Amino acid sequence: MALDQQRDALQIDQVIIVEGEVSIDDYSGGFKLSAKNVWSIDEWRSRLAKAVVLEITEEQMQHGLLEQLSQQLQNYKNGTCPLVIEYVRADYRAQLPLGKDWRVQPSDALLDVIEALVGEERVKVVYS
Repeated sequence: MALDQQRDALQIDQVIIVEGEVSIDDYSGGFKLSAKNVWSIDEWRSRLAKAVVLEITEEQMQHGLLEQLSQQLQNYKNGTCPLVIEYVRADYRAQLPLGKDWRVQPSDALLDVIEALVGEERVKVVYS
């Protein structure tokens, strides 16, 4: 069973994604779930995320945000998910996809680091 195979990776209060079949439990009359696959939220996000987009304002750029971001992202690079900077000024907006060297794994830890730098409302994980 998928849960038994993933038992060592499961943690209390961890969000997981379960793919399986729901059927009627003949004994209790309720529902039962037979899990076929189990993923952590980080694994699932890594499979489906098309990009991580950071909205950065002109003011943040003037205060050295890119240098801070560069330092903080060193431990999260070499992933498969593109990182995109959405630069915002009063008169325009531009999306700047970063190169392959800046691809990341969109884990909770990475999102926490980025949100601390740019603000939670300025970080998006794009899925489609």
